[in-house]
Amino acid sequence: MSFANLLGGADKSRFAQGVAQDYFTSILNVATLQQGTIAPIELASDIVAETTGAVGIGGMGRVGTAELADAQDNLVAELSGGDITFVGDVSVSGDVIHSGDLDVLGVLSALGGLEVSGADLQINPSASLVFDVSNAVRIGVLAGVGQGDEAVAIGHQSGQTLQGASAVAIGVQSGEQNQGQSAVAVGVGSGQTSQSQIAVAVGGSSGQTSQGEGAVAVGFQAGQLNQGQYSTALGEEAGEQNQGQFSVCIGALAGQTTADANSILINASGVALASTGASRTHINPIRGVAHGVGVGVMVYDPVAFELTYSTS
Repeated sequence: MSFANLLGGADKSRFAQGVAQDYFTSILNVATLQQGTIAPIELASDIVAETTGAVGIGGMGRVGTAELADAQDNLVAELSGGDITFVGDVSVSGDVIHSGDLDVLGVLSALGGLEVSGADLQINPSASLVFDVSNAVRIGVLAGVGQGDEAVAIGHQSGQTLQGASAVAIGVQSGEQNQGQSAVAVGVGSGQTSQSQIAVAVGGSSGQTSQGEGAVAVGFQAGQLNQGQYSTALGEEAGEQNQGQFSVCIGALAGQTTADANSILINASGVALASTGASRTHINPIRGVAHGVGVGVMVYDPVAFELTYSTS
């Protein structure tokens, strides 16, 4: 039963106005109130607050601690525009779920989960915010639902399903499904589906679908679809589709649709550059100069550090 439902009439109104501590001694007998202090509150069941007002624990200058020691204990607050303020510490071995403002001036320790929807979560800068879910961190709606040890998921649906151990997903839907162990996805939709272990995707939609093991994609839509293992794509839409394994694509649109295995593509032309087969090198542009050493012969200028080809 909730605190509010234990009370009636004027008492219920007083509870809604945030003077909850007046009732702990007389009704619940779980706290000892003294001038300037409030004793730790230890409960064996859920704390449930259902009210349109505010609930203050440790108010009126008093510093206290709310502690729920049972592994199944939860702190659940269903408030309509109200808030909860703890001047002392809050230690919850279950879940913390709250729809209003949650202000903690001491240490907040949530060994289960922490959900604050539609409002603010404020922690005193000198205090600590502690989440202990196999040392994993998840922030955002549906973030890190199926998280591995020491994984990090920040953003709506980031690392949502089967995020591997030590993986990092930052951004909406980053690393959303089956992110591999120690993989990194930063940016909206980066590494979204089946990002392999130790792969890196930085940029919106980079490495988005089936990024291979150890592959690196940096830039918007770089390595977006089926990037091969240990390949590298740097630049917008570089290696965008089906980049071959161990290939390197540098520059916008380098190997956008075709980058064969073990190929190297360096592009600064502004148009797409494709490979013509495996284990080949493609560079665009290279300036043509009439060196008189034979058409097509490559010439390097050690003064200007320029590579050109002879047109004569």
